Amino acid sequence: MMTVAIRKNPKRAVAKTAFSCCNSDRHYNHNIMREIMTMNVHVQTSIRENYAAHDWDGVGECPQYWKNKGGDSYIVNNAPSIEDAVDFVYSYIVGDPNEYFDEEILGGVEVPEGFKTEMEIAISNSEMRHYLSATRVEWTSRFEKFPTNKLMEGCFEDA
Repeated sequence: MMTVAIRKNPKRAVAKTAFSCCNSDRHYNHNIMREIMTMNVHVQTSIRENYAAHDWDGVGECPQYWKNKGGDSYIVNNAPSIEDAVDFVYSYIVGDPNEYFDEEILGGVEVPEGFKTEMEIAISNSEMRHYLSATRVEWTSRFEKFPTNKLMEGCFEDA
């Protein structure tokens, strides 16, 4: 289930689109002002590990002994929507579960610029802040940082 909180974002990007329209012999130029809303989205996940799979020989059905292992936070800056940010995190960062590991999306919410997770606030004066901070992704360069899962599928398979 996804939790979605929608609030008006004070920062907005504006794009102009111009196009020509033909009407018999006359050509008209129309400038259309289109507002493109962007938002920062906090996506949270839950991680489980199947401890029984470590001893599995790959024959038959995999034994099940799942243990909760916490989760991760992803901040997607300047995303076009909450749904797009959640879809990107699932498709290109988290990926599909397997017999050993499962990371599930809990949901995404719009957050203000400069948002810090509870963990980031709690460890802000600690050396651990470099290791436990949320993963931050800029929407426009998201594929540069995360060319994983779908984009890299099949690149490392044995020939």
